[in-house]
Amino acid sequence: MPKSTAPILHRLNGMFGRLLVRCLLSDRTVLCFLSKEEAQHFITQTRCSAESAVFTPFASTIPRNELESLLATRATRELTPADPYIFSGGNTLREWDLLSDALGDCGVRVRVATRHVDRTWPSNFDVGPCTSAEFFPLIVGAQICVFTLKSDSVRSAGQQTYLNALRLGCPVVVNDAAGVRDHLADIPGAFITPTNDASAMRTIVSWLLDPANAAEVESLSLSGATLVAENFSESVYLGRLVDIADALGARLAV
Repeated sequence: MPKSTAPILHRLNGMFGRLLVRCLLSDRTVLCFLSKEEAQHFITQTRCSAESAVFTPFASTIPRNELESLLATRATRELTPADPYIFSGGNTLREWDLLSDALGDCGVRVRVATRHVDRTWPSNFDVGPCTSAEFFPLIVGAQICVFTLKSDSVRSAGQQTYLNALRLGCPVVVNDAAGVRDHLADIPGAFITPTNDASAMRTIVSWLLDPANAAEVESLSLSGATLVAENFSESVYLGRLVDIADALGARLAV
């Protein structure tokens, strides 16, 4: 992630943000976080009650009017041996060194959709931004998705992207970073590798790409897509927020 061009202002902004949140905290406030680590860090930093900061798993956010068409494309795609590729992408808190070490010269093209192109990439990487209209089709056309996330930050990232990929039936490989196990620990087709272990990531990617494992990978991917549809939809996410509000109301009524 690029360093701030104004580090002093960046720190002041962070201090002001934390002060503002503390001022807003009351017994009528519940803050929702996308990882257990973030929620616990906030509780420790602010010394607020455990009920004031809760983990709320995020959701797949593919528009309903696009989902059916994307799933149909995924089910019927025919990739020739010359055309398979791995997809990665994102702009926030990505660990590009890990991705390069894991997939550089892996024998398969790697399409990386990001604005952060100003670095040296392996020769098999195709790197550049894409439009929102291109993003989901790129996932659908990929054999697998690999996301490498910063692990030296309490802040989590990538939940929406890896859940969307799983919802579309694409197996996902993600390194162990904030929020990853909270969302993916029990999902078939989702593979969590050690935090900064490029070799482990390369090994699981090789297994997923091996034609001998195609039937098992397809079965895991279909099961994962079903589980994400059932437990990580936008309606389920909104339902969790309603439950939190109801619990808060009940607590204040006592």
